[in-house]
Amino acid sequence: MKRLSILLSFIGLLALVSWIVLRPSPNQSAIALHPGWKVIRPPHDVAALLIEPNEVWAGGTEGVWVADPHSLQAHPAFPADDGPQHVHALLRDVDGALLIAHDGGLTRLTNGRTERVELPTGLLPGVVLSLLITRSGELWVGTDRGAAVRQGNIWQAVHVSDGLANEVVNVMHEDSEGGLWIGSYDAPRGGLSYRPPKGPWQRWSVTEGLPHPNITSLCQEGTSRIWAGGGLFERGGAACFEQSGGVWHLSHVFGKRDGLAGEKVRSIFFDSKKRLWFGSEYDGLAVRLGDMWKIYRETDGLSHPEIKVIREDNAGNLWIGTRDGITRISADAL
Repeated sequence: MKRLSILLSFIGLLALVSWIVLRPSPNQSAIALHPGWKVIRPPHDVAALLIEPNEVWAGGTEGVWVADPHSLQAHPAFPADDGPQHVHALLRDVDGALLIAHDGGLTRLTNGRTERVELPTGLLPGVVLSLLITRSGELWVGTDRGAAVRQGNIWQAVHVSDGLANEVVNVMHEDSEGGLWIGSYDAPRGGLSYRPPKGPWQRWSVTEGLPHPNITSLCQEGTSRIWAGGGLFERGGAACFEQSGGVWHLSHVFGKRDGLAGEKVRSIFFDSKKRLWFGSEYDGLAVRLGDMWKIYRETDGLSHPEIKVIREDNAGNLWIGTRDGITRISADAL
């Protein structure tokens, strides 16, 4: 028994040494993989990306980080244990301030100084999940207790009684006609609501054909289609909406057998080359170009198979936020 105990202790020590030697260095910001693919880590968990000419802002459970788009080096935007944590969305306000949606509410960053944004009564305290500025200049803030819209300096709360499918406003998107799409994440309730420029709201749930009531992502493909992705664990898909006679209809639903990497859709993005990207919860990234599909996984260079956010910079490079780092794919590598 003594020899067995010594042997087990030695194996455990060897495993620990191997992990220390082989694990990625936390100080190595950009890791080269396949040509044109690089992983930026830290940050690790990345749920939000804001791409700007001279810097890339990333937000997640570790707070806000800033990456140089040229050197691909990243650093925290705030001192250790300071600033907003558990970040869900990043957006530039109309006056240039950085808006940070996080578990503690909504924060504005202006000239290195932060301030809390007070939302209408009934929405605080609450988690801010999503942000949107419309072309008319309205600021929409989605929380776990409804939405708030700012017109000028006036705030107004928006709830289910006003047209929302559910109080948990997880994602928002303005279409090319000025219609507002709002997705909830509150299974078994939840679903999707649509506020047209004029006329009554529309709502969809699983009863109307949604693959799942948890909506994670919204994206417009050209001018004729809106995609809504969602799900939970191994269930979900991507719902495609098309317009007919001025009214939007759910036309079809895509799942794994149709070309997706996995059933639950975590993110959707339509790039400048008219490719449609679907990020999954567990299974990597799928891209559709016409009738052709391709799946990318960790073996291809992804930093993690959970794809939380996809963005594109002005040069056509893709920035992919995952549960464990940012994958940057250069335009000529796709």
